[in-house]
Amino acid sequence: MIYFTGNLHPDATENTLDDEFSVFGLVESIRVCREIDTKKPLGYAYVSFRQRNDGTSIPTKRRFLSTFSW
Repeated sequence: MIYFTGNLHPDATENTLDDEFSVFGLVESIRVCREIDTKKPLGYAYVSFRQRNDGTSIPTKRRFLSTFSW
């Protein structure tokens, strides 16, 4: 399962997202999207889970994640 997440804090990294999302299942990879020239984060990322069912509870629990800027 690949999960899109947005509205990320500018300091969010692959490591902080892994810490946040690993409670929902085994994270296979994380891609924080960045500007090509400056490498500044664009505020969104893709989180890929190893198992298809991992991450299915994210939409109901997402408001508890700390890497979001709201």
